[in-house]
Amino acid sequence: MKELTEEQLRSAIESDPENPELYYELGLLIIKNLGKRFKRTLKSMNIHYSAKEQFLKASKLNRAEPKYHFELGKFYLSVDDYGRTINEFNVCLGLNYRVDECRKMVQKSEEKKLKEEDDRLNKLLKAIEKYPKKAKNYTQLGRLYAEKKKDKTKAFEYFQKARELDPNDTF
Repeated sequence: MKELTEEQLRSAIESDPENPELYYELGLLIIKNLGKRFKRTLKSMNIHYSAKEQFLKASKLNRAEPKYHFELGKFYLSVDDYGRTINEFNVCLGLNYRVDECRKMVQKSEEKKLKEEDDRLNKLLKAIEKYPKKAKNYTQLGRLYAEKKKDKTKAFEYFQKARELDPNDTF
């Protein structure tokens, strides 16, 4: 596809809103224009999210096109949303697209996700050390074990402790 301006792409989308390639190209152009200027400022993030919206539209119109999922995976990785990153790159793997690169991205994301969970766990344990009578810390720790660590026994122990400290505490 010949490189079009953002205005031309938006006009083409108005004429052909069912064409996923137009949304994809617009997303790429938005990212290209943002380029090295990208910083985590509100304006940059809004522009960055605008690119994501274009990739989402493209992928909804054609779920079998792996390059749309690949760009979504890169976006989610850039905003530290590791669960969605993993999902998008797994779609690419299922479609046999850029397999080696996608495997690396999934592995990197899984490692970061585990580190994030471990950091959260350590923060909660420190909070419990500092505030041993605060039921909410035990509740949050129980949720972490139940949802992320998949350890229902440990989760139940923390939920019980939260209930002992505050009988009105809701899980």
